[in-house]
Amino acid sequence: MVSGVTLPVETDPGGTAPADPTPRVVVPELRAVFADRSMRFRQLARGRNDADYLVFLSTLAAAQHAVAGEGGSTLDHASGGDPPLDVTSLLRHVDWHVDLDRLLTRLRPDATGNLLAVVEAMDVASRTELDVLAVAMLEGAPAPVAAQLAWMPIVAAALQVTWTRAASKLDPARLRCATTATQCPACGYAPVASVVQTGGERTGRRYLQCALCACEWYLVRVSCSTCGATDGVSYLKLEAEGEGEQGYPTVRAEICDACRSYLKVIDRSRDGFAEAHADDLASLALDVLVGEHGYQRSGPNLLFAPGTTDD
Repeated sequence: MVSGVTLPVETDPGGTAPADPTPRVVVPELRAVFADRSMRFRQLARGRNDADYLVFLSTLAAAQHAVAGEGGSTLDHASGGDPPLDVTSLLRHVDWHVDLDRLLTRLRPDATGNLLAVVEAMDVASRTELDVLAVAMLEGAPAPVAAQLAWMPIVAAALQVTWTRAASKLDPARLRCATTATQCPACGYAPVASVVQTGGERTGRRYLQCALCACEWYLVRVSCSTCGATDGVSYLKLEAEGEGEQGYPTVRAEICDACRSYLKVIDRSRDGFAEAHADDLASLALDVLVGEHGYQRSGPNLLFAPGTTDD
């Protein structure tokens, strides 16, 4: 059994705002983002009961890495708004299906069983079906039909490739942080988690990471990423109770009593290989624990399917 423990409130070595030259916004490094994610998923899979699930996600991230290095999409030429890659306004005007087709091609050779059935079904699905599913997923809604539930991580992976590739080409100095920390300055989407960084000028700083385009933006620690409150912010983590069980020292949930929301904090000072999407999905037990305490998660992990309307 794994239990939860409350941690003391942390302090921010940088105060209320990062001092120059600490960047406020960091765009993703395309050659590393998916490769690092794939490696971390495979690393976390070792010795776990959900190893097959994490290995699949490692394979999916490896396919993302390969596809991201191929040709771009129409999104690369649609960056004039604010935010420049606004997913709400651009989704239906961007040919992200090109990246989806490439992902399916990468997954097919080694796909068996259920995965092969999913790949084959998605190969013949209409663009309208896929667009409807993409909108539902981005809005946090369940799949329209049960059969499409298994499609969602692959659709998410394709959208991430399209938007991350475009975000990697942006000038971070021209990106403005939104008035609310829940909005990515590049695409306007929500964060998957926050990451306490290591290395260089960002050491010890907390950055939110976009669940869609992997852009990162600074937020002072001990402040709620949803409502901005500083009072009533505390932390929960998982701690192993039995012999052979594993706690999750790298991951904590930052909970806010003001708005009853939470988002995870991934601390890279505890593990330099930690990665927001991978460590988030490897610590789903923490989501269960925090949910039992009455808090609602404020940002999604798009690689995790929420359910269907006709279960």
